[in-house]
Amino acid sequence: MSQLTFSTQPGFVDLQDSTFNQGQPVTDVALKQLNQNAKAAAVRSEEFDMGFYGPGDTVPTPTSPVDGYAYARAECIFSLELRSSRQPAAGYTPGQATLPVLANNDLGSGNLVCVPYILKIDPGSGVLTCQVYFSSSGAANQGTVKVTCKAQRLSVQNSN
Repeated sequence: MSQLTFSTQPGFVDLQDSTFNQGQPVTDVALKQLNQNAKAAAVRSEEFDMGFYGPGDTVPTPTSPVDGYAYARAECIFSLELRSSRQPAAGYTPGQATLPVLANNDLGSGNLVCVPYILKIDPGSGVLTCQVYFSSSGAANQGTVKVTCKAQRLSVQNSN
């Protein structure tokens, strides 16, 4: 099975409804523009598996493997799934595809009361906040999170 790839980033072309009126000939220019629109529609919305992250890690924006389009943060919706209340052990790589080895002990003390307490990605910087709450020590920056991204291109390119 081959992967969809484009040599250039496709963009939408504004086609008037009258371009395709019944009884009117369709020009090669209109067909090329329609083809361009179909290519752009194929990658307008993409979903990415971003991997595993811990507190304080920066989740990057994805790049389309189809045409190299680099998404802006405003074009991304990140979904967070807490996979463990324990943080990744030393030596893991943020964004790795497999669940990292977890730390042997908690950073907080007492009973684990709230999991997660805070779980978010800063919309400006991409920094992940993952906190759990302990009965004796309060909030602790720990946890391991699986991140996915739904990205949709916001810009429209016009080409003639």
